[in-house]
This record gives sequence, C-alpha cells and structure tokens, in this order.
Amino acid sequence: MWSRLPSRISNSAIDAVVERADDLIAASQRDTSITFGKDFFGGIDSENNNLDLLQQLHQDLWPGIADIVNLKVPVVDHAVLLIKGSGAAGTALHQDRAYWVDRDPKPTIFSVWIALEDLTEEKGGLVLSPDNEVTVSGMSDFNTGA
Repeated sequence: MWSRLPSRISNSAIDAVVERADDLIAASQRDTSITFGKDFFGGIDSENNNLDLLQQLHQDLWPGIADIVNLKVPVVDHAVLLIKGSGAAGTALHQDRAYWVDRDPKPTIFSVWIALEDLTEEKGGLVLSPDNEVTVSGMSDFNTGA
C-alpha cells in the first residue's frame, strides 16, 4: 500500500543532498545508467559520511509521519541515493516489501521515496498502482498487518 504526503522536506535539505552528490549526479548524466549511491549515507569515512544530511531528512520527515503510523521509535534500516541517468531503463513494477518480508513477517518497515527535483515525463518518475493507494489516515493500519 502507499500514500502520498505533502512535501515535508525543506528545500535547504534537498539542496544540501544535491550539492554533496554532485559527482554522482554528473557521472550518471554522462551515460544511461542507474547509479546506486549505497555508500553515500554511511560509507567508511566518518568525516564525510553524509549522515548529517540523512538526519536532516529524517527530522523534516518523521514528525509528519509519527502520528500516522504506530511506530514509537523510528529506525532507518538503510538509505540509498538512486540517480537515474537520462535515457536509463526504467525499473520494473515491484513492491519494496518483498525485499524484507522474510525479516519482517508482520509489516513494520516501509519505504519513503523523496524526489530531489521536479518530475517530468522526460525525466521519468514513480508510477504507483491506484489499487494499492490508502488515505494518509489509513496508513495507521500498516503496522497492525491490516
């Protein structure tokens, strides 16, 4: 299931991510690949691990979700910066839940997708099945397994 929330992320937080990810973004625009910046948030170097950016995104986002879902203490399982080059192939329709169903039989994990720029038809975007849409208030059923 999915629900769309009004934008919660500050422009300054998005600008900071884009600025620090400039090398990854520039590289992806030279070809038609998809770059998974799995080490962008974390990595080995504690000086340049971008966890301050992840924390800012979390602080912008979590207060707007906390009253909706039944989670008292959020945990970021993993964070990935996904950059799609112009003309890169799309990702097939899928549900993220399949990636962690063995580890989390009763749904308590959910994905948050944040666009770092406006979406256009040329840039591609996220397609969501209307069959799985729930109201924002319906997200509270998520952690009950409903």
